[in-house]
Amino acid sequence: MFNANAGHYHMQGRLNCGVGLAGTIGSELSTREIKKVLVVTEAILVKLGVLDVVFDSLKEAGVDYVVFDGIEADPSAHLMDQIGALGIEEKVDGVLGVGGGSSMDSAKAASILIANPGTHILDYKGDYTGVNRYQVTPVPCFAIPTTAGTGSEASWNIAINDTDNTLKVRTQNPHYVPVMSILDPKMMATVPASVAAGCGIDAFVHAFEAYISTKGAWEFSDFMALEAMQLISGHIRQFVANPGNTEAGQAMMIGATLGGMCLSQAALGIVHGLAKPLSAHFHISHGMANALMLPHVVKYTWRANPAKFAKVAEVMGVDTRDMSEIEAAKAACGAMAEMCKDIGLPAHLSEVGVTEDKFEQMAKDAIQNKPFFLNPCKGTVKDLIHIYQSAY
Repeated sequence: MFNANAGHYHMQGRLNCGVGLAGTIGSELSTREIKKVLVVTEAILVKLGVLDVVFDSLKEAGVDYVVFDGIEADPSAHLMDQIGALGIEEKVDGVLGVGGGSSMDSAKAASILIANPGTHILDYKGDYTGVNRYQVTPVPCFAIPTTAGTGSEASWNIAINDTDNTLKVRTQNPHYVPVMSILDPKMMATVPASVAAGCGIDAFVHAFEAYISTKGAWEFSDFMALEAMQLISGHIRQFVANPGNTEAGQAMMIGATLGGMCLSQAALGIVHGLAKPLSAHFHISHGMANALMLPHVVKYTWRANPAKFAKVAEVMGVDTRDMSEIEAAKAACGAMAEMCKDIGLPAHLSEVGVTEDKFEQMAKDAIQNKPFFLNPCKGTVKDLIHIYQSAY
């Protein structure tokens, strides 16, 4: 008998998915009576011509636009404030994030700040589902991802780099989900293999940690998480080898979007908890940091929920028919490590310039984050230091 756990899901925004649909963004904005939009993106994407289809579409639809292309990895609160100020100065009535999670999160942040002049993005720090800290509803935000990673196009979250305090923080609200997003795999055709790999593992970890979460996971989020893990693990090798493979790219995009939906429902665990200090202290990309920690964290965590780990093995393509639950759970750990290795990601912190002298401080930073306490397998600062050591 199916016994549903209590749960909820906030539905917001429209999702268009298909090859070539990025060229329809102009008409989508025009239909919503957007007169001038702030396009938030990365300089390299503009240089490579990735945004040409977007710019052409806006011009054809008669939508005026201004471009901010100074997005950096793990954007700081100061940068987000700067983008918001530009939007206010240019009197835009909409924001469009085109790029990876950094571009889309910055666009979402700008949409709040433009509607609420005089505020700063750190004023909105924290989780406050159902409570609006802003006085005025954010201006409409739209998103076109050029990576399959954060799922920001469908998530409640905005990740913020608080550089003044060397911390990665976030603000979360269901009303931060873009009002409309387009998933077009052609927009990912030029992504470098290393970026495709790191972002893909980030998307997988969103789904995986939401699935094993001890807070917020329920039948609906589990369904999305399992589908996301199956799509990503089944297509990430082909996609990293050839980002122009639109079939693999579409699967990765859908998997990443499902991951964004999952993490909005269920609190993440210590893969993310340990990855955030790596980004803050050593400027390692978020996806790479997750990939570095995943194989080592799962060796620590599987014992707390072998049944769900066994299911992860199954959706990742492991033949578990003749395995015990414990054997299948361990096989899931091996499958995740093998996936990271197959797409060329480093397996040890020492390979990316991390130094052991920061382990204790990073562990203390991580344990302050709520996700650690929501991990299935509990622990202390000492346990986190040990995981960093095992990953070194």
